[in-house]
Amino acid sequence: RCLGPFRRFMRTASVRRWFMGSREKRKRMLTFQSTNMQAALSVASVAAAIAAVTAATAASATNEAESKTGLAVASAATLVAAQCADVAKNMGADHYQVASTVRSAANVKGATDILN
Repeated sequence: RCLGPFRRFMRTASVRRWFMGSREKRKRMLTFQSTNMQAALSVASVAAAIAAVTAATAASATNEAESKTGLAVASAATLVAAQCADVAKNMGADHYQVASTVRSAANVKGATDILN
């Protein structure tokens, strides 16, 4: 008998709207976090691919200045890839997700592989 007012309160539209709104907000936040994690993984993948291509190009360079510049760019791209992988891990990516993303990007042979 004393639950009657509580039941009436729970049936009101504002409480239902509040409850459904909090559920929708939580769903949006999970989607947002997942999207950010995927973006961090994508940037890490591209940076690792650029590092691999640049390092391969620098290794075959005939000019010493080109070789040093290429190695510096490869080093910077590796640093960006490492930072993005760390961000993705902190956002909830599994170790295996990050490892497979970076591993597949490191197997890139040329610039056309990055675009595919």
